[in-house]
Amino acid sequence: LGSNSGERILSSTRAISNAGRTFLLVDQKAFAALALCDYASLLKTARIVLEGKGADLIADPPVRDAYLGG
Repeated sequence: LGSNSGERILSSTRAISNAGRTFLLVDQKAFAALALCDYASLLKTARIVLEGKGADLIADPPVRDAYLGG
C-alpha cells in the first residue's frame, strides 16, 4: 500500500458512512476511527472494555490517555 493508503481508506469509510450504511471498522488509528464513527467498542486483550458514541469516547479523559496519546 502507498503512503496515502490510510487516508484513502478513511475517505472511503466516510463516504460509506455518509451514504447511511453500517459497517465494522477495525483500526489502530483510534482518533481517526472514533471521529468517524457513531458508536464504538474499545477492546483490550480481545475484550470490550468500553462502548459509546465516538465523540463521547474522544472526550473521555481516560480514553484519551489510554488510546489517543493524552
